[in-house]
Amino acid sequence: MNRKGTFRNSTNLDHLFIVTNSGIKFHPFNLSEDEILLSDIAHALSMKCRWNGHIDYFYSVAQHSIEVMKEVEYIGGNLIEQMQALLHDASEAYMADLPKPIKFGLPDFVQLEDDISRVIMKRYNLPLEMLSKVDTADRTVLHREAYALFKREPGWLSNLSKDEIKCAKRLPLSIPMSSHQASLEFKQQFNAVWSDTIEFRISEEHKKKSQQRL
Repeated sequence: MNRKGTFRNSTNLDHLFIVTNSGIKFHPFNLSEDEILLSDIAHALSMKCRWNGHIDYFYSVAQHSIEVMKEVEYIGGNLIEQMQALLHDASEAYMADLPKPIKFGLPDFVQLEDDISRVIMKRYNLPLEMLSKVDTADRTVLHREAYALFKREPGWLSNLSKDEIKCAKRLPLSIPMSSHQASLEFKQQFNAVWSDTIEFRISEEHKKKSQQRL
């Protein structure tokens, strides 16, 4: 990968890497599915705080991801949607997240984030683009967090529609987990849904074959 951009020049960056918690060398500019490890994702996300740390207490990206997965299940999402929800912020395991207003000024950062996310989705045989139920659940949990985690409610909450407020307040935000707890829970949720997802895919294939015979 060799792009020109706001913070990259024409120099080849393929050789650059970060070392993950498991010891794997992860090459952000020469992406490979072989360098993606679920335990690395779970660990790194459990150590990162939501909202750039500007909240009253620690609330990890891993726990946010679990909440989004559960919200997808609550609104009727299937196993594929639940799995994508759990991994929707997984790129943050390999690059620090930035507040959205800052991202708007760094298109190359956004592109790299998207590239990493797509490789992760491909690694786990998930749709590369965010599914609508996942996007809806992510926004609902974001609103729920904004009501629960800030000392003073962010002003933009007043712009939410009645339906958005109703969805955000429909369920309480889960009690904050420690990083260790969040990492374990993330891996447990992944293993449970991953196992069911494989069975779901097999079932769907059988259905298709049966319909083709008719």
